[in-house]
Amino acid sequence: MDAKLTEAKRHYKTGNYRKALRDYQAVLDIEPDNAIAYQGMAQSMSRLGQFGEAEKACCQALELNPNLAIPYAILGGGVYFRQQLWQEAEEALRKAIALDPMIEEAYISLGGVLIEQGRLQDAMDVLHTTIEMNPKRHMAYYNLSVAYAQQGKTLDALKVAFRAFQAVPSINTGRAVASYILRYLVEQPIFYLVLISFAILPFVLPLAYAIILSMVVAGFHTWQAILNFQLGNRKAGGVHLLLTIALVTLYACYIVSRFSLRRPN
Repeated sequence: MDAKLTEAKRHYKTGNYRKALRDYQAVLDIEPDNAIAYQGMAQSMSRLGQFGEAEKACCQALELNPNLAIPYAILGGGVYFRQQLWQEAEEALRKAIALDPMIEEAYISLGGVLIEQGRLQDAMDVLHTTIEMNPKRHMAYYNLSVAYAQQGKTLDALKVAFRAFQAVPSINTGRAVASYILRYLVEQPIFYLVLISFAILPFVLPLAYAIILSMVVAGFHTWQAILNFQLGNRKAGGVHLLLTIALVTLYACYIVSRFSLRRPN
């Protein structure tokens, strides 16, 4: 069975979660009281988004061995987090950390849970501890950037988000950096002067440049609308959406009129 468990863990580490599930199930078919196999099942299920089944596997693992840390981490960072059961999630994650003080995933998830509760300083303390343990954990930097942003410290959030991007360059970490850069720019008064200038320029430039610039300005407001809606800022998202509609309508009318003027009689 040790060989089968090793094979299951290898599949899990390489992202073959379904194969890992099959191997763990094969172990349980022979050893139905194997707590490590149930723990592995829970890990694989949570990666596949099967949180209901993962919860059952966690409970079975803990019933067999209550000193396992990983099932508590899965319950807190996966099952309870997605159900927005913040108190239960925090308790499970702190239990995981108490059992295994080096379980990095539990610290990262706990930071996220504390942010959701508005306990930003507590979250930052936990996340700084994670970074001290492993400076390459990009999710710790990402969650820390969220905490800074919610405190209104956009520049600090940008710096930390960039550390996340350096640790793991990806679309998500890159998008976080871009959003904080834009947020920082928006907080500067001169940004609005530049934005107004860009909005006016299409009306004074040659037609070809006017078309390109109008697309850029409208695209910027569209992006801002989407970004704000994703962040839950419906009021700001609505303002940018209305600006997009107004500018697109205005630019379209202007460009059509310019074409009409250029058309020979």
